[in-house]
Amino acid sequence: MPMRIVISMERGFTLVELAVVVIISGLMLVAAVTAYESYLRGKDLRDTETSTDIILAALSEFRDITGRYPCPADRTLSPTDPGYGIENCTPSAVAPACGEPDGICRVFGRDADDDTNADPALIGEIPFTTIGETNQFTTVPMTYRHDAWGNKFTYAITESLTSAITFDPARGVIGLEDEHEQSILETDGTVHLVVLSHGENGKGAYTRQGRVMNSCLTSISPSELPPVPGPSDFERDVENCEQLDATFSSSLYSLGDSNKFFDDVIKFQNWGAQSMWTYQNDDSANIYNTNPGNVGFGVDDPETRLHIGGALEGARVYALGYGGDYPRSAEDDCAGDACGLCDETGTHCMPATVLGGDLAQMWCRSLHGTAPPYGVNRIENNRVYCEPLAFTRPSESCPPGTGVRGLRSDGTLICEAP
Repeated sequence: MPMRIVISMERGFTLVELAVVVIISGLMLVAAVTAYESYLRGKDLRDTETSTDIILAALSEFRDITGRYPCPADRTLSPTDPGYGIENCTPSAVAPACGEPDGICRVFGRDADDDTNADPALIGEIPFTTIGETNQFTTVPMTYRHDAWGNKFTYAITESLTSAITFDPARGVIGLEDEHEQSILETDGTVHLVVLSHGENGKGAYTRQGRVMNSCLTSISPSELPPVPGPSDFERDVENCEQLDATFSSSLYSLGDSNKFFDDVIKFQNWGAQSMWTYQNDDSANIYNTNPGNVGFGVDDPETRLHIGGALEGARVYALGYGGDYPRSAEDDCAGDACGLCDETGTHCMPATVLGGDLAQMWCRSLHGTAPPYGVNRIENNRVYCEPLAFTRPSESCPPGTGVRGLRSDGTLICEAP
């Protein structure tokens, strides 16, 4: 039987063709990976900026409630330490001796009070615990307490603004510079506070456990520094972690491997025009006054939180009551502040519950029983003082055309025409 040979015209890829396919696929994969990395980096930046905005809002509410900003917390503490997240106004080091690690550092900025001395600022972390215990509406959830890379935010605050006594919104001392070392402020060195993420490289940041993430100085690669470092070209990223002064960098975001590298996220707060009234929260129709000091109506120099120099008229006036036992002790007065209706000294007060309540010290029968009958002689020290009633039956009657209106203490009638 004759043999038939079939020759197929199909052939495979040559090595050159396979190489071309691999190269094209690699290029596409590199582009996809680069795009995805860019997306992730952008998301990290947006998430970190959201966190800083929430932190700034919480710090503003703290100021509105207390008349001051909180001091920083210690950056070197971990969540298991007793003082974690609690404000601490005592620095662990003072510039130029601040180093790594230092929980709270005191640095110096401009002379804000014109006494020829540079005024201080404190650098630490956000005191989340103190804020949460004080604020009523704006707290910082756990999700927003660290940046997108898991590190603590750095918090720098003008030291005089951490006390309600020395708080003066015109005396911020923190400076901000751009990538050309020029101030970005209308008046240099007037920032109240700074909230800072040290970015993806974490240079100068502290971890959740209170350890230095990436040392401010030793982590600088040679290519990140200019050939001859000087005041005008020193690496930007270091300005926000060297802790030598109260000046911070707010440069353009740049990942170039040079002295222009800057990956920090920085937000700040300073004094400017703002509304004297603001909404309680986004969903509320209630408003409140944002002034951290006293508010006066009809007076030029208010001496209390609300000082009215005239008549107060209203359908109903609410005052704090008191539900404890009488006589009251000094520590009972609303945790140190007298409550209720008070005299000008604020120490002699009558709580609303004394006037409108059903307290035993306001009833003669509760104090003395029912026999003989007692009547109120006077009200003093938030209680009634009673005397026995000496009632004499009247021996007279009202004249014709009048009726009894009352009875005098001597037993005579008070008569009045109808």
